[in-house]
Amino acid sequence: MDTATLLLLGLLLVACVGLKQLVDIKRASRAAASSAYVQRYWQIADDLRRAGSDPHRIHEDPRYLQLLDDELAVAAIGLLDEQQWATWHGALDEEPARTRVVDALQVYDPGTVGFPRLRRCLDQRQRDGARHDISRCAGA
Repeated sequence: MDTATLLLLGLLLVACVGLKQLVDIKRASRAAASSAYVQRYWQIADDLRRAGSDPHRIHEDPRYLQLLDDELAVAAIGLLDEQQWATWHGALDEEPARTRVVDALQVYDPGTVGFPRLRRCLDQRQRDGARHDISRCAGA
């Protein structure tokens, strides 16, 4: 083999190693984001339980509204595992859950200036029906 071929093979090897590292970094970032959001959810539920509130009413807590809005932001940049994101996004597919979130938004943000991604998702659900494709969610 001549020098140019060896150099090209060396560059190709370096590119492959770099690509593998990028894939590993993205996978680790997704796992870290997922873990952080799960921890936030359980912290809110535990706080509600300690305060004597029903943790099943988590939809009524402004921290949960912020969690939903933050999840939409992270999903928008592709940092959530697609299957897990579909499950989390699907939490608003059912009318009772969606109604509780909409009611909580009216209580905690009556001026409709906060939670912009969550509001866009809920507006789209209102227009298009409860369920919509997560890849086309207006909030993400």
